[in-house]
Amino acid sequence: MDKATIGTQGELIELIVQKLYKNPSLLPGFVDLHHGTYKSVDVQEVDVIPVVDTFLVERIILLNSFGCPLLSRESHIRIVKGDDDTAKKANEQFHSSGVWSMASYINHSCLSNAQLPVDLQHWGFKCDCISCQDTRSPDRSVLSNRNRISADLRRLFKRPKMNLRKIKDTISSLVGTYCRPASEVPRLALDSPYLSLAAIYASSRKLEKAVEFGLMSLESLGFVIKGGNIPHVSDAPLVVQKWGLMTDGVVGCWMILCCAYRELAPPLASQAEGYARVFYRICVGEDETFDQTYSRLSNRVDGFLTTAK
Repeated sequence: MDKATIGTQGELIELIVQKLYKNPSLLPGFVDLHHGTYKSVDVQEVDVIPVVDTFLVERIILLNSFGCPLLSRESHIRIVKGDDDTAKKANEQFHSSGVWSMASYINHSCLSNAQLPVDLQHWGFKCDCISCQDTRSPDRSVLSNRNRISADLRRLFKRPKMNLRKIKDTISSLVGTYCRPASEVPRLALDSPYLSLAAIYASSRKLEKAVEFGLMSLESLGFVIKGGNIPHVSDAPLVVQKWGLMTDGVVGCWMILCCAYRELAPPLASQAEGYARVFYRICVGEDETFDQTYSRLSNRVDGFLTTAK
């Protein structure tokens, strides 16, 4: 095994071994958890003393434990700010960890409804969710073309003088690499470009365009939204008919829509902010700090408060 166990994950091994030794009734349920190809000892008891295979415990922890930052709000803020300090991330990665037996039996899906990024190579299985199936189904030339176009888009957005027509044409080419509707399989490569355009149009006060591309960003993640288009039909509510993939950027996208609706369709502004709060709660685990992190009065078009910390 070429994996290293460090930080709280190392401490977890000792804690679990001691717990299993003192509570042998927990052994059957724990050793039943996924442990890859490792072959454990068959004996569970010798002279009424429980036998705890520490190598098995280590393998089960490696493939079943989860870690989290001390404060999920700090993690969200770092992502929104675009803080790519890998050293800082490494230091925070092992703040806490644990094994939850029931959670270990929950099927994985890249189309998660919770905030849970997973390195699948580490976990030792091949995901078979609909998103991964769709990625494997096109021929290599389609995927290669999609990756090339995505790289072109990133370069276009980084240019000091962006050519929006060129960016839109390139996005259209990227759309052509998908064959299934986003409501069935999210078009993940389109989320960031659409959201970037929504922010650009919001900052230049082209609010109808900001709404258009904000909604397209959400729809690329699999959301089905009704009642949000401009011009707004009187008394038509803003409704999420189908929920899509959760990302940290979704909160800011709803706030872009909220701020645009304030002028274009005031009745929708509070509804959009309400959805922003819901997604903040999914990201952070609570919404009591939402007003300390986002505001309609922020100098950023996505409502994020630059003083948030």
